[in-house]
Amino acid sequence: MADDEAGAEGRAADAGADAEAGVVKLSDRLPCMICGNPQTQLGTASMELQHGSGRNFTFHRVPAFVCTECGTPAHPAWVVFDLFSAMDAAVESGFEGNVLDYVPREKDA
Repeated sequence: MADDEAGAEGRAADAGADAEAGVVKLSDRLPCMICGNPQTQLGTASMELQHGSGRNFTFHRVPAFVCTECGTPAHPAWVVFDLFSAMDAAVESGFEGNVLDYVPREKDA
């Protein structure tokens, strides 16, 4: 049992250091918002959002943590931020459609 406690303390210290560094581990995922299942897997899902202009946009193949029990997707906040940026760009450019592809942001050099 002492080995288990030492391992737990080490994992807690690692998690604290990662949190301070702004790193999110897959093991730190939250349980499903709908059914509470703690198991999610990386996948993709469609998402519909309303722009401030009142227009609705649909995005396909958006990265998500998908519940292995009920299939509910949860999209990371930075992904949703990218979607709002894409909607802003579409509206500003005069795009008249309502379906956009998710395009991952480029990594900073």
